[in-house]
Amino acid sequence: MFDEENLGSYHSPEAAADDVGGGHTFEPSSGVDLDELGIPDGLREWTKKLFASISRLRPA
Repeated sequence: MFDEENLGSYHSPEAAADDVGGGHTFEPSSGVDLDELGIPDGLREWTKKLFASISRLRPA
């Protein structure tokens, strides 16, 4: 998900990170170029967020 928009579904977090980090996802309709955000393609480089801190972002 990016800005409440689904960019695809994956069989594992590693596969999602690889696609997002490598620029192999759908582009958000907002026009944001995910390649320019510098998203790492390896999960070890990501920062873990607690579900409680992001759960408010999901629709009820």
